[in-house]
Amino acid sequence: MKLESVCTLIVDSEHKTAPRATQGYPSIRTPNIGKGRLKLEGVYRVSKETYTKWPRRAIPQADDLILAREAPVGNVAIIPDKLNPCLGQRTVLIRPDTKKIHPHFLCYYLLSNEIQNKMTGLSSGATVAHLNMKDIRELELTFIPKRKTQEQIASILSNYDSLIENNQRRINLLEQAAQNIYKEWFVNMSFPGCKEYNLRTNTQLPNNWKRILVKDYVEIISKGPSLNYKVEEGIPVLNQSCIRNGEISLDKIRIAAKLKDNKKHCYLRINDILINSMGQGTLGRVSKNNSIQEDYIIHNCIIFLRSKTIYSQTYLYQFISSKQSYFISVAQGSTGQTTLKKSLIENLEILVPEPQLLQKYDELVLPMWNEIGILKNQNSQLQKAQNILLPRLMNQTIRV
Repeated sequence: MKLESVCTLIVDSEHKTAPRATQGYPSIRTPNIGKGRLKLEGVYRVSKETYTKWPRRAIPQADDLILAREAPVGNVAIIPDKLNPCLGQRTVLIRPDTKKIHPHFLCYYLLSNEIQNKMTGLSSGATVAHLNMKDIRELELTFIPKRKTQEQIASILSNYDSLIENNQRRINLLEQAAQNIYKEWFVNMSFPGCKEYNLRTNTQLPNNWKRILVKDYVEIISKGPSLNYKVEEGIPVLNQSCIRNGEISLDKIRIAAKLKDNKKHCYLRINDILINSMGQGTLGRVSKNNSIQEDYIIHNCIIFLRSKTIYSQTYLYQFISSKQSYFISVAQGSTGQTTLKKSLIENLEILVPEPQLLQKYDELVLPMWNEIGILKNQNSQLQKAQNILLPRLMNQTIRV
């Protein structure tokens, strides 16, 4: 049975990028297509006018599937109710025929090893692998169980996604709360005890506050080393593709040889702040490590920072993350090879509040960071469990 036989339509998106807007409808590009669910953190937006004109072939609706035909090939996600997305280029809209197949079951089936291997085998391209529309429509489906079994499989796997989504919402709320405290206290200068000071100008500082350079705030600011990837066994490496929207993704890690003793500081640590320092589109992205405790090497396209023990790492992160647009503006080099020099970060001026206030800030924010780390680890375990369960349900090793 071919994919097109259980769908009412399979259509390609426009072969160009929709114009962006500051607010409006979500524009779904290939990085926004996860495995089963859409990744909407930091999603681009389009105006109502663009949303109305863009979908010439079909208007996406709830329970439609969006397939990435490039970068990476094969990721599939289902459209939730009331989202109203606009499709970016290199995506495909799939509308299941609900009389023949359950939309959520089809989504997970397309993510199974069987279908993913078929799509990988069919993908072509001299530089970037991509799927042809004809091959997508003619994908051979060999496992279409009875409707009740489809619903049971979809329900089991959806429960994992629901738990992951709920944890992610909690993570977002905690991160927003930490950011709000930073802005209220140190940007709006409405910190505990602020009324005791008579600050007449924006440049006037309270007693025991100071301005110093980032290089004097940190214990370490460094790039990772150049690496040897030609090894059979080694240590996973975080590169610039792993830093997305404040998160660390482990989808595109590579393996390199272990580091020498004098490079041990380049292993990732809890609460490290990471900045992409090279590349087009990814340069300037900032992230922090709340949860990864295993050994990972930091690549030499990433600058990482660790504050001195007398200062606050959480405070440093909020300051650095507020400078992303600055990092992009000062990067140097040719198109596609722009680089952010370490010295441009080192010589940034950072406002340092009095020690007692920084301590109060950490007392509020560090528990939030710790909770975020716990939730991220839970999501990682849930994702691993789902990844183990999905192929076994699809190849009937486990029967429902």
